[in-house]
Amino acid sequence: MQEKEQLALMLPEHDSTISFDKSLVKELFKNIVSNTVRFNPDRSDLKMTVAMESSASGTVLHFADNGKGVKDEYLKYIFLPFKRLQNKEQYTGAGLGLSIVKKIAELHGGNASAHSGEEGGLTISVSFPH
Repeated sequence: MQEKEQLALMLPEHDSTISFDKSLVKELFKNIVSNTVRFNPDRSDLKMTVAMESSASGTVLHFADNGKGVKDEYLKYIFLPFKRLQNKEQYTGAGLGLSIVKKIAELHGGNASAHSGEEGGLTISVSFPH
């Protein structure tokens, strides 16, 4: 039997309403979580925290992991389709996951961005307007 990956997911206790296409947002979540697990294969303590910010203009979801992160100079490339920052022999995938996340956010009138933490980890922020 293949060993299963573990990821602790912490969700906010926050009331906010977001209008979205269910199947597209499901794909968005799947791609963000998949990206975290794929590029941190050696982390047995992998965690992702989802934080939510609401304002008059919309809601932003922040997906922060405790993985190895991405160097600042490469952040501008991670949402480009077919752009891979890692060795394709070492990591599976076509380099589409985060470009799909960005496109789904844009289809909802929002956007996606990313930043690395000082101690590692990556935060993907996805905005949804009201």
